[in-house]
Amino acid sequence: RHPKGYNNVLRQLRLALGWSQDKLAVETGLSRPTIQRHESNARPIDSDQLARYCRVFRCTPNDILKDAFDADGRVA
Repeated sequence: RHPKGYNNVLRQLRLALGWSQDKLAVETGLSRPTIQRHESNARPIDSDQLARYCRVFRCTPNDILKDAFDADGRVA
């Protein structure tokens, strides 16, 4: 089971910059379909992809994954 909740954070961060999925794809080096799947929670995010998002959004992994785990650190 992969974490959920990060998909909304990714979308909110992208929209806060006024970026399309295509623009985010250029900035991260990820494909637009990959970004679309992450935002719809259809595909789990791996550590390399997470690092790319963090670099572009200038945030920490915790900022993106904060809603993906419960208080005990289990996948929500």
